Parts: sequence; structure tokens; C-alpha cells
Amino acid sequence: MEAYEGVKFNAKIAPGAVPEECAERLLSIDRELHPFLSPIANEGNLSVLCGRGFVIKGAGSRLTLLKKENLSYVAALNEKEFSATAIGAEPSSESFMHHFVYRTVPAKAILHFHHDELLQARHPYPSVPKLEYGSLQLAQAISMQARKSKVIVMQGHGFLIWAESGDELLSLLAELLGY
Repeated sequence: MEAYEGVKFNAKIAPGAVPEECAERLLSIDRELHPFLSPIANEGNLSVLCGRGFVIKGAGSRLTLLKKENLSYVAALNEKEFSATAIGAEPSSESFMHHFVYRTVPAKAILHFHHDELLQARHPYPSVPKLEYGSLQLAQAISMQARKSKVIVMQGHGFLIWAESGDELLSLLAELLGY
């Protein structure tokens, strides 16, 4: 697994449990990712909107292999303090990116994944320049492009797909990967 080199917000883990229904929705999508993202190339993160917050893959856990204990419910984010309050696992370093997209477009599910070979190809999708991952700058740039497209190329980093359902997310991923 690649060593994390991006910026990281301060995470406060509060007591409580990740909402069961939201956890099950995320885990269901994660299981469906397996044919598209093998366990070897599964870096990135996945989230689903959940009430006033969202459930996201915990830091250090692997897509397609998630379990309930790998999930984090991000209940609040503070941009000025660059901090998050979460329940469960420590949230993904890209939590602010997911937050910005959720507040910009009608997303219900977001997938960010790495695919070096696919990044080399030309795409009709909008892109953002290479920015430090985990940063507010990347989160803001992605949210601006999310207004134009549900698929965004992150130069030198990967892709972000947002969708209004888990089925739509999987359909967009299949289309991007040429399935």
C-alpha cells in the first residue's frame, strides 16, 4: 500500500455506532466494486450520504474488502479548524473532498479510486490539476468540477465518481472502465 503523503485533518472520534442502514448501503456498494477494482488495485475511498453526515471508508482500509468496523460516520467537519468529528473508524483523509461534493451536487454516493493506466488515457471528463490529496484546495477544485460532470479526473491521482444512487455509481464506473 502506498504511504500516505497528503495533508490530514484533525479527527475527533466520538462515542457511538455507525448508522446501521447507511453502513449496509456502503458495504453493499463495496461488494459490487469487486469485479471492477481488484483487491490489488483498490486504493481510494467510498462514501454514502447519511442524514446530516456521511459514512466513509476508514483510513487505511481497503476497497472491496470493507467490513462494518472499517467504516466511519462523519458527523461534522470544520473547515476553519480543518477538523472532523466522526464515529467508528478514523475517517478517510479525503473526507473533506466528499463533504464538499455532497454540499455542491445531489450526490448520494461517491467513489474515489486510483488507476494509473486509466489516468494515461484521454478522457472527455473535466479534470483538476495535481493538488495535494487530503487538502482543502483539492476538495474545492473537485466540487467545482462536480457541477459539470459526475466523473472527474484528478491529474496524477485518480478519479472521482458521484452518483444519486449506488446503481448509478456502479454504472458510471463500468462505463469509465469500458465494461
